[in-house]
Order: sequence, then structure tokens, then C-alpha cells
Amino acid sequence: MKLEDIEIVKKATNSEDFKEQALSKVFSRGDRAVQTIAEELNMSVHTLKNWTKKPTGPSPQ
Repeated sequence: MKLEDIEIVKKATNSEDFKEQALSKVFSRGDRAVQTIAEELNMSVHTLKNWTKKPTGPSPQ
């Protein structure tokens, strides 16, 4: 994988659409651990947990 491909994957992983889908999985996970969801999404559990603590959507102005 080339460096430019890694940057594309990184940006796609952190897109708002991906973030919303990831949070939806977390909030509807039932008895599954956040770690399990993070592994399924191939992302850090710490990032996913941080996302659950922050409001989503545009910032109020």
C-alpha cells in the first residue's frame, strides 16, 4: 500500500458518515462490548469510545 492510499483510507475511516454508522452500531450493540464493535470496524476502541462522549453534527455557532 502506498502512502497516498493510506491517507485516503484514513480520511474515509473518519468521515462523518462512517462515524455516524459506527456510533449507531455502538448504541444498538446490545450485550456486545465496544471492543468487539471496534474490531469489526478495524479501528481503535479508544477512538470509538471518545466518539461516544462527543456530540455529533455541526458545531453550534
